[in-house]
Amino acid sequence: MNTFNKLILLCLLAISNSGNAQQSVAVTFTLQDVASLERYLSEQGVAFRATDLVTLKNFNAFANYNKQDKLSVPEIYFFNREGFMVRNRFNKNECTEVIGDIDKINAMKAIRTEKLSAWLSQIAVSEGNDTQTSPDCTIIIDWAVFAGKEMNAQAFEWYREINKQKANGRKIKCYLLNLDLQQSWNLTDNQKKALGIGE
Repeated sequence: MNTFNKLILLCLLAISNSGNAQQSVAVTFTLQDVASLERYLSEQGVAFRATDLVTLKNFNAFANYNKQDKLSVPEIYFFNREGFMVRNRFNKNECTEVIGDIDKINAMKAIRTEKLSAWLSQIAVSEGNDTQTSPDCTIIIDWAVFAGKEMNAQAFEWYREINKQKANGRKIKCYLLNLDLQQSWNLTDNQKKALGIGE
């Protein structure tokens, strides 16, 4: 079995939730683009800023994300004002609590091996994205059409809570990171076949 097929098998078998429990999920991949993602968010009742919506840069980024066990929905990552990740893998209640008191992020111990700049190098940030010059924190929320409505609901709730904090004057940069396969990646016919796209 080649590396590409192993990756696909892993994707199909190990979409996990943020409760750290592995959950077997049947995944149907479809190619997405910005318009289809915006349509999906609107259908789910998510009031989003177009500049918050980002995707993985290419298929290699998708593969790296999977290899690093980051292909999880819902998932949220917090980075302090210095650009370092703080404690990874909060449970759902802890995430909501941290979002409610953003100052906690900068008080937590940083993971010095996890820099925001490295994460952003794997993400296609849209033109006009307002990268705040000095936010108090940066938050990345993973979601995916392939994960389905139920798995995405928590991610969208976190996003709503973050926007409430921003409306109250908090300086937060938030990326709503979509993990779906993208039309713009120009996957080969063999890759599409292995992923079950177009059958």
